[in-house]
Amino acid sequence: MAHLKRAEAPLRYLTKSLVKKALSCPRKLVYATNPDTYPQKYDLVADPMRQHLSTEGERFGDYCKDLFPLGIEIGKDTSFERHSNAPMSEADLIDETKRLLMGEEPIVLFEGAVHHGLLFARPDVLVKTIDTDNNQTELKIIEVKSKSWDSRHTVESKMLTLKNSIRSTFLPYIQDVAFQTLVLRRAFPDFRISSWLMMPDRAKKLK
Repeated sequence: MAHLKRAEAPLRYLTKSLVKKALSCPRKLVYATNPDTYPQKYDLVADPMRQHLSTEGERFGDYCKDLFPLGIEIGKDTSFERHSNAPMSEADLIDETKRLLMGEEPIVLFEGAVHHGLLFARPDVLVKTIDTDNNQTELKIIEVKSKSWDSRHTVESKMLTLKNSIRSTFLPYIQDVAFQTLVLRRAFPDFRISSWLMMPDRAKKLK
């Protein structure tokens, strides 16, 4: 009798979306990572406000990409060798990102895929710069948010309370980029990693 080999379950990474669920309620992480045991219920009625916010977020994301005209979008316009037209797997995305980041030239990547162990992140924008004088490579993680900013105020006055803690309106954004920074620092220990938020500035006016 032939021996049937049991198919291995797909690798499940800890992503920033799962981290956000865990931070809001640890039980939500259990539900999200066990969909067969805890089927998820979704509201079938479209929420116009959520749709609007999603659309505006996508528009601002596209605008930010235009600021980096030489940027490469991982999984869409890369030269990764593929043998089919199927979407790239997570492993393919990770390999392509690493290949490009380990090159000798500065580069900008959109939606790069980086992992360390079971930690997985896809920063909105990754900017690699090289300081030849100090022989130092820097990776800038840029997290794009459509929430407005006002540069007429200091970062401290906008983000921190009088008790010097992070304001609740900005805390999810800081946690977002902090998780990505953790993954990048572990995945590329020889690179200097810096973290940035890119938001529309209400103090600026389009000409």
